[in-house]
Amino acid sequence: MFDPNRQLDFVEEILDQNAEVTSEIYLPGHLSGDSRIYLPLSSSAIVFTVQYCCTKKFKLFFTNRPTSNEYNVHLPSSILDSLTHSFVDYTEVPILIRNCHLPVVHDKRDNLIRSGLCSAVRHIVKAANDEQPNSKFSDLLGFRNGSLRAPAEVSGWTKLCEVDLPESLSKLLSQIEKVNGLKKKRATLELPIDVVKLEQHFHKPAKLHNDDRQKRSIIAELQQLNTNDHQCYSSDVVYQADIPCAHGVKRYQITGDVGRRLCQYKNKESIQNGGGDHKVCGEDLEALSLEIGALSLNDVNFVHLYSEGRSITVADLILFSCIYFLLKYLNFSMDSLSEHMPGVLGWVDHMVTLPRVIRASEKCGFQIGLLATTMRGTEPSDISFLVPCNIQEEDPNDMELQ
Repeated sequence: MFDPNRQLDFVEEILDQNAEVTSEIYLPGHLSGDSRIYLPLSSSAIVFTVQYCCTKKFKLFFTNRPTSNEYNVHLPSSILDSLTHSFVDYTEVPILIRNCHLPVVHDKRDNLIRSGLCSAVRHIVKAANDEQPNSKFSDLLGFRNGSLRAPAEVSGWTKLCEVDLPESLSKLLSQIEKVNGLKKKRATLELPIDVVKLEQHFHKPAKLHNDDRQKRSIIAELQQLNTNDHQCYSSDVVYQADIPCAHGVKRYQITGDVGRRLCQYKNKESIQNGGGDHKVCGEDLEALSLEIGALSLNDVNFVHLYSEGRSITVADLILFSCIYFLLKYLNFSMDSLSEHMPGVLGWVDHMVTLPRVIRASEKCGFQIGLLATTMRGTEPSDISFLVPCNIQEEDPNDMELQ
């Protein structure tokens, strides 16, 4: 049986044998005496991306900026054992780097500097794709490689992922930490507006590009009843299935009479394969095939499964590493957030099933197993949340994804 973790182990072994550092990443962070590394959310996103890509092309330089007031989360220092890294005093950082906003990627071969979280993450993914073309890391860059390409100054979506959400979550984590330090831990906090914006974003229809060809292919495969590589999650009324991709899945739904008939067919097929008495009649198959052939492209709907729509992108890597710490500080109690963030929690619930996300999380010291087992829990939390009432309706063009 195919084991994605064994494949990733093999890839990492090959990369270790051919490792050659070609770029340097300067990012905030410092080591403490309690065997922990303290770093802001932006730095944790960089480390998570490097581990996700299994790349050995980067050396990480952690530096403690003297004027920084950023809130730091902590991770076990052992996460750095598999990374080429160093801790440097800020005065030892090259002047060109100090003149930029960290994190900064310095490409030694071309002597180029890239500043900012999104720019750094995109470059890591591009370098990993050059290093491991069969892993298709370029898929993470989205349609026409446009994911988070626009700078935060002109893109509301990039600004949310790179600036607003990390800053808002940092302030919230600081508040939660103070509450957790009190003897009487019960408290009510206000969810940051940027967290609410992210939740609202997940309830919008997925923006799709050139999806007609994919829908035609799905209808053709359904008509031939040849969807063995599609993992079905059908209910009695909605036919839903996942198409495997390099880094995740694409999920689609078919509703109405045809969706219901497909559900019935899959249920009978499942019983038959399991040794049951139900048989799938040939006439029923022919009738179902004709009904499927009459489907229009509008009858096939892709699910807004990831932050930018139907496919996982670099935005998901950044957001996942940030949202993880919110859940961790709440002791992975979902009860206080389930009412206000069902879309975000549903996205997290799916992300923790992806092999590369699981592996990167483990290598970053994330308690991914505990997170996965508590996603559907209802354990009461000592902290409750209020949603701010002064949320303004956003300009759709300002949150354009790509």
